[in-house]
Amino acid sequence: MFIEKSKYTAAAALLACLVTASPGVQAAEKTEEKTAEYVFDPVLVTAQRYEKSDLETPASTQVLTAEKLQATGANNLQEALKYAVGITYHAQGPDGQSYNTMTSKIMIRGVERGTLVLLNGVPINMNGRYNLEDIPVNIIEKVEIIRGGGSVLYGSEATGGVINIITKKTRANSVDVSAGSDDRQQHSLSVQADQFGLTASYKKLGYLDQVSGPYSSTGTNYKYNDFNGSEKTNVSWDYAFSDSLRLTHIYAKGSYGYTYRPLANPATFDYMKDYEDEKHYLQLAYEGKDGLQGKLYWNQKAVTGDKYNSASVLTERADTEDRVLGLDLSKKWTVGENRVVAGLDYQKERYYDDSRTKLNTTPVESITGPYSRDHYSLFGQWERDMNKATTVTLSARQDWVRGDQESAFGSDFSQFNPQLQVLTRLDAETSWYASAGRSFMMPTLAQMYGYGDNVQADSQLRPQKGMNYETGLKRNTGAHSWKLAVFKYDIEDYISFTETAKGSKIYKAQNEDVRNTGVELSCDVAMGGGWNGNWSVSYGNPEHKESGSDWERQYGRLQLTSGVSYASDKWNAALTASYLGKRVDGNEESRKPMLLTGLDVRRKLDAQREIYLNVDNVFDRRDIVSHASSEYYAMPRTFRLGYRMSF
Repeated sequence: MFIEKSKYTAAAALLACLVTASPGVQAAEKTEEKTAEYVFDPVLVTAQRYEKSDLETPASTQVLTAEKLQATGANNLQEALKYAVGITYHAQGPDGQSYNTMTSKIMIRGVERGTLVLLNGVPINMNGRYNLEDIPVNIIEKVEIIRGGGSVLYGSEATGGVINIITKKTRANSVDVSAGSDDRQQHSLSVQADQFGLTASYKKLGYLDQVSGPYSSTGTNYKYNDFNGSEKTNVSWDYAFSDSLRLTHIYAKGSYGYTYRPLANPATFDYMKDYEDEKHYLQLAYEGKDGLQGKLYWNQKAVTGDKYNSASVLTERADTEDRVLGLDLSKKWTVGENRVVAGLDYQKERYYDDSRTKLNTTPVESITGPYSRDHYSLFGQWERDMNKATTVTLSARQDWVRGDQESAFGSDFSQFNPQLQVLTRLDAETSWYASAGRSFMMPTLAQMYGYGDNVQADSQLRPQKGMNYETGLKRNTGAHSWKLAVFKYDIEDYISFTETAKGSKIYKAQNEDVRNTGVELSCDVAMGGGWNGNWSVSYGNPEHKESGSDWERQYGRLQLTSGVSYASDKWNAALTASYLGKRVDGNEESRKPMLLTGLDVRRKLDAQREIYLNVDNVFDRRDIVSHASSEYYAMPRTFRLGYRMSF
């Protein structure tokens, strides 16, 4: 599907009109120098578990500040990250909404099940899912993305990379109200009172028809999904007992639904599904001045799904619950030219599924679990400056997993993962690095023991193991920040899903192999006069191979991202885009390119008040934002107009 040239022209004209309406643009050369500043070397936290500048970090990284996240116009993190470098956006519904177990994903370098998401440094993945669409952008201070396997320092699931969400420690007292197309609403309140801070938000999205493409297992009787709308509530708070001890809690509650309709007679429906979910992320974090850090955390997600037939009779109900209790302890030392980090992790995972069918006739109940397992880890990192220019880092991690039942690896499993990294400062503005390491991912409890009535159990699944190789250059010079990375990974026993028989809609997890070799080039540009820009090119060859089959392509090979922003004392505007080309679907059939766009414009009325406009899908494209054989569409062009006041 080609986009008419007039759409590009109109969008460019719109942005130009919005920003040139300000006297600050007409006097760009006279804008204060601070509006042209751009931080090219941000401090990172997650890449090596302690603060380090980007130029001195031997990994491919990207830091998205609160301002950059806001500039995307997105209201949740799932939507904001679709513009990040080397990331493939995958959604099952509008606004990044998941569809029960078919969750929206952020895939790093083409690894679908290999993104480990951290919240203030601790994992929030539960049964392989992380639901970023439920995390509002306005509670986030910054997001750090580390591309490439990160299992050595952060454990299972980081075969593709790590995303660390760092929430705000101090909040501005403010109220924010907004509304827009498709019955869209979003309102929030933030307060800070001494050591206590709180942000509460409410979000609503209305009914949307035909959010998926027609599907048929027989070649006839095609059907599709309508979206019944959603409502979400989020409460985030934290309390600082001291400079070193902080308690944080995020509570998210949501409801949404889908209706399955026949294409031949859309006035009727086969069935309707409604879902309600609740999530808790609770953390107690200690960070001492002596290098000792400790984090005790508890994550829980509960989902209830109801299915109604065409007579609006409740026929099925499923309740699932995931729970993780964890502890992360680490200590860092500096001895001469040596820097050492050592620590331990513990996780107690629990999974339960209760599915009931034929509720109004003869009840049939299927209970899975509760199942649980214990995951213990020891990790360490040694770093030394070999000379004034070169630093060598050697890291290692030992994992032990003890499960409830016998599996392909017995009731116990152990894994050793090493990593070697070298970084050389070529000059004050340029560094070169190389990295080689091993990563792994345990099969989830749901994959091993099944869930619902359409996913079969397979306790013989093997953990996936991968080797990750990468080399790159980073250079900050003048008004440009350049990053180049060349990477390769090979993952054995990668866990994917396949139908037990075509059209059966019964799925079973399986082990297969995946691989990818690619290159990423990105550049941030400070153009002066309040203007900043960025662009990136990512090219790879993600492939997978089932047992006894040949290698097959998957996802997309070419990604382009770009953005331009302007800031003055009164106006802020940003236009952001991400293109994914050379795509294939789950059957390795060619799929049209995907172009995601967002526009954010803000006008300060005074020091305490501003109005803003968010536009998503600027060119109103009907892009397919899923990557399997099924097709789920991006929302049509939507807008949201808002007002924000500080007090």
